[in-house]
Amino acid sequence: MGDSIDNIPGVPGVGEKTAVKLLAQFGTVDRLYENLALVPGKLRETLAAHRKQALLSRELATVSRQVPIDFDLEAFRLREPDWPRLRALWMEMEFTRLLKELPAQTVEAGREPVATLATEGALRDYLSRLPPAEPLAVDWAGESRPPEPELQGLGLFHPEAGGAFVPQGPEAA
Repeated sequence: MGDSIDNIPGVPGVGEKTAVKLLAQFGTVDRLYENLALVPGKLRETLAAHRKQALLSRELATVSRQVPIDFDLEAFRLREPDWPRLRALWMEMEFTRLLKELPAQTVEAGREPVATLATEGALRDYLSRLPPAEPLAVDWAGESRPPEPELQGLGLFHPEAGGAFVPQGPEAA
């Protein structure tokens, strides 16, 4: 059986049904030709006359697995996407629906140690390192359970001064 799309000639007069029947009976093309005497009349003559074409068809339809492939397996490992780069690409391509599915932008925690400013002097020193008239991120840290939320401290962050924690309590600044 040939395949006109892939330009595989096949044996004239042998279609899918006949090919399946012959392979079911003999197992392989080689065994078919070893036992050609068992094939009835006209079909046997056709197969004998087109033996080279049948073997060529088998060769053309066989996917070679002995191909040298040079690649780094590590490059194909599944890993976290580069979200900022992906976001920029999708914005450029106007993939608005996909943009909605991206995770919210977050700051990676734990990159640099956070200083604990437990004394008034430590707090003053931290604040003195801030450029004048620039915003400072301040976040409330604590338990927010009713009836009275409990403040444990304040988190501070500035790109130049880094992160800091100002604890709340009798020993704190």
